[in-house]
Amino acid sequence: MKIIDAHAHLWLNVDTVVNGSAIHPLEPNRSRSIFFGEERQMLPPYMTDGQNTAERFLSNMDYAQVSAAVITQEFIDGLQNTYLMQVQQRYPNRFFCFGMPAGLPHKGSDPLCDEAKTLIDNGFRGIKIPAARLPQQFLDDEMMQMLRMMEQKGIILGIELQDGDAQVSQMEEIIQECPRLKVAIGHFGMVTRPLDVTNQVGTPRECLRREWWHHVALQRRVLPLPIGNKSHQGGCRRGGHGETDVGFGLSAYHHGYHV
Repeated sequence: MKIIDAHAHLWLNVDTVVNGSAIHPLEPNRSRSIFFGEERQMLPPYMTDGQNTAERFLSNMDYAQVSAAVITQEFIDGLQNTYLMQVQQRYPNRFFCFGMPAGLPHKGSDPLCDEAKTLIDNGFRGIKIPAARLPQQFLDDEMMQMLRMMEQKGIILGIELQDGDAQVSQMEEIIQECPRLKVAIGHFGMVTRPLDVTNQVGTPRECLRREWWHHVALQRRVLPLPIGNKSHQGGCRRGGHGETDVGFGLSAYHHGYHV
């Protein structure tokens, strides 16, 4: 049986600005960072170089008997496209990496669809849109054009939604307009937040009525588990032999894991 880590992050360096707030490691101990105006312990204290490299992550994966991992991106990571493409090329059987358009959250010089095409041409098979950090109304004509292109090319959309039902109607519109688009929703429901998430999560019956399960994989964030205690979290579609098709061409049990 294979175990797939369905939601993880890799980076060489995090030095970025999100909504006017700097995010960067501190010296000399780069395990601590300035994060939205506060000093935070962002990494385990022994990771003093501030990096979460593929090799470091693979060592943990091998120790935990995890076969492969899905690597996503977020604005707070800074843009990691160059590094993640190197990772994808170096370890094609261990990592599925999402590219992220540089034009988000602020529009870049190139149209969003052109940026996504460039990422796909470079080898990315998934495009990440951190909608939770975008304005509540994130779906516009430019975004929809990109999503239709992704559907035609068989590219997976990685997305996170704002708390509660703030962006659910836009997600429904995407599914209606792009019925063959595969979607991986990270932190589904934001269930650790003190808000009503029932409209986002719904009941299994409601999700089936919406036909979300036909093309939506759920990436859940769970705590690291003791070695030998295998997690069978989340999942959208039942594959052969009782395993879960996580939507990335991998039929395996999976769990979310954050370093």
